[in-house]
Amino acid sequence: MAAERFSRLSLEDLHHVITLTDRALELQPDNPMALAMRVDALMSLESVYPGHRTENSDESLTRMADRAIEINPHSDYAYSVRSHVRLWRLGNYTGALEDAYQSIKLSPNYSWGFSAIGQALICLERASEAIKPLQRAQILADKDPWRPYHSGDLALALFLSGESNRALKIIDSLISQHPLVWTYHNLRAAIFEQQHNPAGAEQSRQKAEKCKNTPHILAGELPLPAPYREMLNPHG
Repeated sequence: MAAERFSRLSLEDLHHVITLTDRALELQPDNPMALAMRVDALMSLESVYPGHRTENSDESLTRMADRAIEINPHSDYAYSVRSHVRLWRLGNYTGALEDAYQSIKLSPNYSWGFSAIGQALICLERASEAIKPLQRAQILADKDPWRPYHSGDLALALFLSGESNRALKIIDSLISQHPLVWTYHNLRAAIFEQQHNPAGAEQSRQKAEKCKNTPHILAGELPLPAPYREMLNPHG
């Protein structure tokens, strides 16, 4: 049931996942799927609210992710979850990339593994190398409600690689489907800046500001290194 709810792009369902995994861990403290899914849900919740962190410490999330892998070292999902913890919480981009590669070694057609590879490469300032794994994630997630998540990262990688026209095509499509995701509008503004279109950039930044306080499960910001942050937000 928790996995089914996690497949939906709903904030209400995300809270249900946290409740369900808490109950599962009360009954089975060493349930590897429940451990990994609880970490995943808590990290997803953080991405919904800019600047918000759950009460769980870095150590607590890392411990749960480590334990899930220790119990089931053949779980592609557990490795992708720990990759996210290392990336988003610990700033250990190299460790995140190692876990991501392990997840697709275990499951060569696992979209989230390729997504994790792409995110880690972006944070390692290797955006051009992130394009292929993110394209692969997008293809593998063709029928997945979470496909826009992979597409947003692909648009970001393309933009950071100087391929603004390809990035804009993707981001325009995403905005048409999910118009309240502030990070999409923010990326669109940066693309317009790259294309020397200040009017378009200003309009998109205004839309981003209007949407910024609207919680959305797709509105996570990658912990980008300084050079990439400056490209995305050239005016601070």
